[in-house]
Amino acid sequence: MPSTPAQDCPDREPNLVARIRAGDEIAFEALFREHYPALRRFAISILHRRDEAEDVVQAVFLGVWAGHETWEVRATVKAYLFAAVHHRALQLLRQERVRDRHATAVVTERSESDAFAPASGPDEHLVGQELEQALRDAVHHLAPRTRQAFELRRYERLSYAEIATAMGISEKTVGVHIGRALMLLRQALAAYLALQAFLVSK
Repeated sequence: MPSTPAQDCPDREPNLVARIRAGDEIAFEALFREHYPALRRFAISILHRRDEAEDVVQAVFLGVWAGHETWEVRATVKAYLFAAVHHRALQLLRQERVRDRHATAVVTERSESDAFAPASGPDEHLVGQELEQALRDAVHHLAPRTRQAFELRRYERLSYAEIATAMGISEKTVGVHIGRALMLLRQALAAYLALQAFLVSK
C-alpha cells in the first residue's frame, strides 16, 4: 500500500517515523518525494545556487536515512526537514564566509493569507496575473531573511511555529518579518492594488 503524505494526515506522522526507523525504504522514498520540491526551493532561496541547494537537500535526506534507526522528530516532519535544510545551508554559507544581513522593524501583525489575492473576472484576472508577477518581483528584492519567512508562509503554507523552527528564530520574530514584508510589498504594489480595487468596485 502506498504511503500517505505526512502533511495530509498529521496523525500518521508517528507511524511514518516509526516505519523509517525500522528501515522501511518505501516510507523513506515517500517522504523524499513529498518534501523534496519545497525543500529544494527553500534551499535555493538561501543559497541562490541551484546545484549547491540540491546537494544540501539531498545531504539532509541522506543524513536521515544514515541515522534512521535513531531518527527523532520533536515537532512535525515538515518542520524538522526545513530546519535541517536551513541549518546545513547556513553551515555552507559560514564556510564561505557569506553572511546575510537584514533590517527589522516592529509592525502590527495582521493576517496575510489573502493580502494579495487576485480578484475574479476577465479584466480582474489579467490584473491579477500582472499583480502576481509584480509580487514575485517585489518579493525577490526583500531582505533575505524577510523574503524567506514570507515565502515559507505564502507559498509553502507553513505555520508561524513551523517557520520559527525552520529558520531558527522565535515566532515573534517571524511575525516581525511577515509584517515587514507585507508593509514593503503593499508600498511596492500600491498601483496594482488600487487598480484591482477600482475594477472590483465597477
